Amino acid sequence: MKRFIAGLVVCAAVLVAPAAPASAAVDPGKALKARFVAGTGVKVSTTLKTTLLGEPWVTAREVGTVAFARNGVVASDFKDKMQFGPIINQLPEESAEQLKALQGSGRIITIGKLTYLSGARYAELLPEGKEWIRLNSGAAGAGRQLISSFEPRTLTALVKSASSVRGGVVRGSVSSTALAKISPSFKGLFGAGKGPDGKAFKVAYTLWLDNRGLVKRITSTVTWKIGASALVMSSDSRLSGWGGKVKITAPPSKLVVDAKDLDGEVPDAGPVPIPL
Repeated sequence: MKRFIAGLVVCAAVLVAPAAPASAAVDPGKALKARFVAGTGVKVSTTLKTTLLGEPWVTAREVGTVAFARNGVVASDFKDKMQFGPIINQLPEESAEQLKALQGSGRIITIGKLTYLSGARYAELLPEGKEWIRLNSGAAGAGRQLISSFEPRTLTALVKSASSVRGGVVRGSVSSTALAKISPSFKGLFGAGKGPDGKAFKVAYTLWLDNRGLVKRITSTVTWKIGASALVMSSDSRLSGWGGKVKITAPPSKLVVDAKDLDGEVPDAGPVPIPL
């Protein structure tokens, strides 16, 4: 994903006061920890959008399930679909064609440190008789969110730095460098939290909590200044069915090929090719 963001900045170049602490006694981080029970999980639906020069750059949608164990997320299964806007036709032909190849539907299963990829964007890499690519991703994925709804420490920090907590709705913004220090997933996307200009940027967020303190919706927005233009990235996730029974299994081994055994480079599986 980090590689995808870096590539996006290159393409874009071709085209072109601290918040008051919240006082409400609500802690979605604590509520989330209580839901980390083996064999259970939650359903997630996420839309990611990016605009460049005020025009749609890419929209990605994913729907799936996240599975828990005592220490957090252990597996996930998502189906996604990605679509780039007409603006990519302003890029050099080779770059535009590479991006178009990422469009279409796909599926991503993560179990522990292993990730399994399938779908149109990987078809040309797969040898006959194989339908899935397996690679070591280092950690179980939980979907493509700019701010993860599955990190207790992160959720607790967002409430503390919020400018408003009212009626189960938490609103605020946080410095990218501060967020990168507490959120492993955010750091995985943005490193130390510096933008293309080498400076920190603001991450705006809103959380909707149910009466148990669990996240039922989370949105976040990042804006990067690139020259005289702006790149705006946003994610909107809705969560439901907390505590439902979940079982995620790997694809049949006979249909799987390891990424290291392929001739070509596997496309970045990061937040569904949406600049994030």
